[in-house]
Amino acid sequence: MATENIGRTLLVATAVALGCSAMVSLAIHYLRPIQDAYAQLERNRTVLAAAGELPVELSDRQVVTGYLELDIRLVDMTRGIFVDAAPVGKVHTYDHWALEEGSPLLLAPEGEPAPHQPTLTPRYVPVYLVWKGQTLHRLVLPVHGKGMWSTIYAYLALQGDLSTIAALHVYRHGETPGIGDRIEDPRWLSTWAGKRVYDDAGRSRFSLTKNASDSPYSVDLITGASVTSEALGNIVRFWMGPQAYGPLLQALRETKEIR
Repeated sequence: MATENIGRTLLVATAVALGCSAMVSLAIHYLRPIQDAYAQLERNRTVLAAAGELPVELSDRQVVTGYLELDIRLVDMTRGIFVDAAPVGKVHTYDHWALEEGSPLLLAPEGEPAPHQPTLTPRYVPVYLVWKGQTLHRLVLPVHGKGMWSTIYAYLALQGDLSTIAALHVYRHGETPGIGDRIEDPRWLSTWAGKRVYDDAGRSRFSLTKNASDSPYSVDLITGASVTSEALGNIVRFWMGPQAYGPLLQALRETKEIR
């Protein structure tokens, strides 16, 4: 009799476990599109903020509308030029950060990777142009790389001269709460605005240092979070350099042929 009771108990426990697993799997399956939609909405909101197109709190519908109105171009990182969206389909929904390892759209670094350089970089990257009439007002560039504990994803906006930082907005990271996450502090991020990445000769000069307020090319490290803030600075330096956006930006500054 005792054996029979133990058997029934195990059977019921197994049935409950399987039932719960099935419900969790179904919930994940049906909620995944909703989660993906909210993630894309948050990305769109961050892009608009970097573009300077988010002066007030917008509804979700307004965020989507504003994002779709942006002039989005696809950059071929192997050639440093704009190309049409054929390789990736619809450029407005293309997420180069969601590419899985093994994708032919990912590139391995040549030689020894730079500090905080991603292990793999996308071949095609969407960038966002903001116009005021016929004049380029801002160019928003996605950047990402290794932080202290996680990959940091952000959007860097350059002014129309393609040398001066207009804004930096951190989109996603997994740095230490209360320490590394201070890279999201709006007061610190506001100090990036107006800093120059390149000098008049087109040389990259940007850095993060201590007591950088008097330098047109430097941003202060965050006291107590210097490792993560320096990592973010190195990420920006890499993406503004010759292995990433550098050739595109140089060509655009020289030719001014964007439209």
